[in-house]
Amino acid sequence: MTKEEGTAVLDRVVDTTNALLSWTPLEYEAWWHSLFDTIFDGNMARFLASLFLVMAFWFGTYKQRLGLGVVCFFCAFLVAYLRTLQLLMG
Repeated sequence: MTKEEGTAVLDRVVDTTNALLSWTPLEYEAWWHSLFDTIFDGNMARFLASLFLVMAFWFGTYKQRLGLGVVCFFCAFLVAYLRTLQLLMG
């Protein structure tokens, strides 16, 4: 595979996964708002944050995979505080 073919393949992948090419900006924004309203709010957010914290402890201490434990802790932080940031930003 030449460099040009590899670039063409990467361009096709990016174009296929780019949501703004198939959605309008308003639909894309509405999708993100519905995601934050359902997943990052209430019991689901508490469950996901707890799950990520347990996974962070499990991987960080028991399995001795500190990098994966830090990633799980960062995911728990995001689940716990992204909804608050969205509410603060409007």
